[in-house]
Amino acid sequence: MAKKLTLENLAVMVQKGFRELRDEFGKRFDGVDQRLDGVDQRLDGVDQRLDGVDQRLHKIEEDLVSIKSDTSYLKSRANELDRKTDKHEEHLDDHARRIKVIETKSGVK
Repeated sequence: MAKKLTLENLAVMVQKGFRELRDEFGKRFDGVDQRLDGVDQRLDGVDQRLDGVDQRLHKIEEDLVSIKSDTSYLKSRANELDRKTDKHEEHLDDHARRIKVIETKSGVK
């Protein structure tokens, strides 16, 4: 025999359907929440690693400034020494010519 559908029975069926949907969506949202928590944790790890990289790059930049300063000073000193060496070479050449003249006049060579 077919059961007579009443308004009350229909309301119970609809309510049951909504509860089932709520429970199913609740499970799915819990799964999504867990996955998002995992993503958040991985992103936190990435942030920490990027902070470390940023700190190392900052240190490298500071070192580079120091190296550039040192290099500039060394270039300046090398140029100064080169000028002094050139002067000494000129003096040595002049002395060598004078000695040659003296040796020639004195008959040593």
